[in-house]
Amino acid sequence: MRKMLLSCLILAAFGCPAIAATTPSPAATPASPFASANVGDFLATCKANEGGCIDEVGTALMDKYDYSGNNSLCLTSVDYAEPVIIWLTQHSETRGMATEDGIFLALKTIYRCGQG
Repeated sequence: MRKMLLSCLILAAFGCPAIAATTPSPAATPASPFASANVGDFLATCKANEGGCIDEVGTALMDKYDYSGNNSLCLTSVDYAEPVIIWLTQHSETRGMATEDGIFLALKTIYRCGQG
């Protein structure tokens, strides 16, 4: 009995590597879309945080838009963000781009004035 008690105390104090090695670790929480360094990271966060991704598209628009009138960007509705995420998903060449640069490229491509 004393040996079993001592074994339990040692196990409690130092843990058991065999048990710890087989215990699955919790899934990593996706980073915020606002903290994504590139388009690939941004798209990875969109599955878990669609609202945050939509907000980041709006932020990129506000940050990158040229308010002097030199843009040829014509948004067709207030629901402009979701097509941007779809476009970025379909264009793997954008994965390494800085997040806001990739988002603004998608905005300029999809909503170029005189399109559709």
